[in-house]
Amino acid sequence: MRILYIAALFATLLIGCKKDTTEPILGRLDDRLQESLSHYKELLSSNTEGGWTGTLKTGSGQNFEFNFIFDEQGKVSMASDMSLSSMAERKESTYALQAIQVPSLVFDTHNYIHELADPRPEAMGGKRGHGLEADFEFEIIKYEDDVLHLKGIKYKNEFKIAKADIAYTDRFKESLEKHKKATELFTKYKVYPFKLANGRLADFKVFDDDLDLYLIVYNRNNKGTPQYQTIPYEIDEQGIHFTEITEGNTKLQDLLIDASSQELFTKMDGQLMSTNTTNPRDFIGMNSEGKLWRYFDMLSYLDLKGQENNGFINMIKDVRANLKGKGVEFDYAYIDLYTLGNVDYLYFYLDMYQNGTYRRATWQYQLEMTEYGFNIIDDGWISLGIGADGTHLAPITQYFNQKNFELVWNPGFQSSFLSTGFAPINAPTDIAFGGMSTLD
Repeated sequence: MRILYIAALFATLLIGCKKDTTEPILGRLDDRLQESLSHYKELLSSNTEGGWTGTLKTGSGQNFEFNFIFDEQGKVSMASDMSLSSMAERKESTYALQAIQVPSLVFDTHNYIHELADPRPEAMGGKRGHGLEADFEFEIIKYEDDVLHLKGIKYKNEFKIAKADIAYTDRFKESLEKHKKATELFTKYKVYPFKLANGRLADFKVFDDDLDLYLIVYNRNNKGTPQYQTIPYEIDEQGIHFTEITEGNTKLQDLLIDASSQELFTKMDGQLMSTNTTNPRDFIGMNSEGKLWRYFDMLSYLDLKGQENNGFINMIKDVRANLKGKGVEFDYAYIDLYTLGNVDYLYFYLDMYQNGTYRRATWQYQLEMTEYGFNIIDDGWISLGIGADGTHLAPITQYFNQKNFELVWNPGFQSSFLSTGFAPINAPTDIAFGGMSTLD
């Protein structure tokens, strides 16, 4: 029995004296992880001239190129091809290298890359709550052949960034300058929607946030997405030059300045001519609801350039400012031309809100359609909405009291819909306008 007791005691002592290696192993793993993070920080901050460039494919299937310049203090300067502003101007924010199970690169303050994840559909056109399903936190998979392989933590976006040897934004300087000149040209000189040989309407456009020149061909009834064709071009003091293209059985080439008419003329089937050859009145048609035409989202056009001489725009801006002084904000405005019981009407709706309460002011007039537009033939029915200030809204009524209006193209506005409007015959520059949602 004594021998067994001594043996048990000896075994207990052996167990108690066994070396605990857990802490050193964990310690070594932690040291190795920190060494890895330090190595990646040194690597990322080693190229302060060209930085790192790569293309991120979002969960929605879109590709965006980014360029990052990292420093050792955790700051990152970023540029991207996602917009003209991100091509022209770098933004600075911060980044972190963290141990999220594995070494990870996290862009932890807002920059261009975060805009892809904006959950509002109106921001980048993505899904509500998810944006374009784009990551801004990435696991570092490996560094191989001068390429850092990353994988998004949330959406699993694959992202490879490589060392760049040139200043990223320098690549876009020439294109941005050309776009600036084209935008100024389209602001000063007009291009009107014109009819192709196949009967469709087409239009040349440049947009604020896109480098390309577009030829837009509108669908019948202006429904669905128009057909877009990008056109490579050059620009000089004479106008815009591009190689001849064929669309709708019509050959088109160049947009050249005609200073006497303040227009850009184009060559159609070899003949230099104005695009101002059609009148929107010719394209009015009635749909199943009896609607002739809708001008919508008018307020979004108020602050565009080139409207200094538009009396309607200036009037609406004054109305907006005066109501804002009373705590009333504009929300939305649109105009409908309707046929009801063989009678034509104009309805103008102005939605406003104050302290979270919405109200609508409505102007309704009976119309007589003319060859080029319409005449208002009654005094109208006007409802200024609950609590609306009639004094401040009176200028809108005075505008419609001019009675005789012509439908006109309103060129130069950056919309995927036809830009048209109407103006008093005695004040042709005072154009009330918006996108057009019905076209026969």
